[in-house]
Amino acid sequence: MPMTDILNLSPVKAARRNKILNAAQHIFVTQGFRGATMEGIAAAVGMSKVTVYGYFKDKDAVFAAVADRLDRQLVEVVKLELRDGQTLKEKIANALIAKHRVVFDLVRTSPHASELFAAKDRTSQQRFRDSDREIEGQIAALLGAGPFGKKEASTIARVFFAASQGIANRAERFDEIEEGIGYLTQIIGPKG
Repeated sequence: MPMTDILNLSPVKAARRNKILNAAQHIFVTQGFRGATMEGIAAAVGMSKVTVYGYFKDKDAVFAAVADRLDRQLVEVVKLELRDGQTLKEKIANALIAKHRVVFDLVRTSPHASELFAAKDRTSQQRFRDSDREIEGQIAALLGAGPFGKKEASTIARVFFAASQGIANRAERFDEIEEGIGYLTQIIGPKG
């Protein structure tokens, strides 16, 4: 469903669509992409399969909508943390930790994590790449407003983001992510 169509939904239809997405998210996390079905999603929300198909053409479309919602949540949580009144290092560390907490809590703890990441890459890869660049841009803007020039700020933001991804990808527990990102910002982070 194109964004303009989503914005034009009545409050009742928007709530119904959100209910479908909430149920689908739970099913994807607990049963995996392969285990999820349109029938299962419809049953979980107490709607007919026809009603669910009225909102989403297939399971890929439902998954893409769930991924899109998660993607927006990641960008928003980073924005909130970057606005907090802490030091530059703390803002960056907290923003990246908050982003990875959302992913860790929802996806990485799922027994179907690798399947969900593969489905995300297949259905929403460009969307996540764009938002990753948006997050890097927000960090770069913060660094550029502080002690760094524009080019240096962009490079540092890219390094922070890429390193935080690597830390998150290797971590088995969330405290490893927090610790790794904390060290990262202390070791190569900006002054202040």
